Amino acid sequence: MTRRPATRSGNVRALQRSPGWLRSGQKVTVTFRKLDVGGSAVGSAGPHAVTVPFAAPGESAVIEIVRGGPDPVGKIVSLLRRSPYAQRPQCRHFGVCGGCQWQHLGYESQLQHKTALVREILAPALGGVSTIVRDAVGSPPWAYRDRLQASVAMRGERLVAGFHVSGGDLRVINVRECPIQHSANVGALEATRAALVDLGWPVFDPATGRGLVRGFIVQYAPHSGEVMVVLSTVRDVPDRMAVVRAMLDGIPKLRSL
Repeated sequence: MTRRPATRSGNVRALQRSPGWLRSGQKVTVTFRKLDVGGSAVGSAGPHAVTVPFAAPGESAVIEIVRGGPDPVGKIVSLLRRSPYAQRPQCRHFGVCGGCQWQHLGYESQLQHKTALVREILAPALGGVSTIVRDAVGSPPWAYRDRLQASVAMRGERLVAGFHVSGGDLRVINVRECPIQHSANVGALEATRAALVDLGWPVFDPATGRGLVRGFIVQYAPHSGEVMVVLSTVRDVPDRMAVVRAMLDGIPKLRSL
């Protein structure tokens, strides 16, 4: 008798039934040993490697599995031991906002772990010799980003502008501060949000295809102090000079729109 090859759907069902895998909702105790390229901490629960966002190497915690299967992801339920690398994040949005993933670590620790990641990734290509990769040098840890990309959305009757929630969530956080962005970018974010509210231009809704504004980009020039704003819209705006006047009032060094 000829054995029929397994179908793709059959393979998926077999994988979902694989014994020993961690299941969604299951609680386990994990000690984190390193970070992955996305900034999530990696720990072991028996033979399984589990990633947990916003945890730190050296921490032990009880976690709940939020995504089971071959690449499980968890969230911290209770912290059993605090990492020596941990620090208090400066931003009130951290842990919810998807804009950055490393603020809970001291800056020197960030550099050490980023160096370790590069060495680990390149080691196979370098014949196992990872010491060729020099230590990360870094830059000022705060107010260093000169480019800001914001999304807009409606929260009830109110227009909000900022960054998406972490984890692929499409909800938008109404950002009022961002310590890793230059203050000129944060000011331009505030001014652009206010201008869009005053103009009354509708936010684009991908579900219905209606609306106008998708988001905007702010670019700050450190040497000149000038600011550029790029509006993302689905069609031409109804009154270009109206938006120019509204933006100039709130961004004195606006040079391009």
